[in-house]
Amino acid sequence: MNDAIRIAYEIAYGQLRSQKSDLQFFRGQAAFAAAISGLVATFFAGFLGGKLVGGEQAVFFGLSFPGLLGFSFFGFSIGCAVKAFMDWRTCKFDLNPLTALHYAEHELPYEDLLKVLASDADKYFDENEKIITDVRHYLGMALLSGWCQIPAWLAVVLE
Repeated sequence: MNDAIRIAYEIAYGQLRSQKSDLQFFRGQAAFAAAISGLVATFFAGFLGGKLVGGEQAVFFGLSFPGLLGFSFFGFSIGCAVKAFMDWRTCKFDLNPLTALHYAEHELPYEDLLKVLASDADKYFDENEKIITDVRHYLGMALLSGWCQIPAWLAVVLE
């Protein structure tokens, strides 16, 4: 058997397996980002109390511009976090065992099976990478907007 084919299969399948843990990590971080954003909003909403709504500077539904900005950053942060950790697109992390069964039933060469499986793993890796990049992007936006709500809430405090 050709060792290069076996090595190609092991590399491709190893990369595919490592993507699963990467995706789980980013989705876990997105849930944490949503929790932190909610904690920040809850703290400031509780701290501000009745000062948050009403007043002379009310712009939209009784909120001042900084208050509206704080709620907007909070909502955007939660929306991005949800987009990151929900399974709205699926990744493929497993190879099809029916392919191996087909090769066994028809007594096709083992090397050809490894080539097909390595090719499938590489294709799935490329498809998954696009999804993981999007999840990472949404996580970054959730974190950024979660932190951006703090200055907006502080501006409401200083009003």
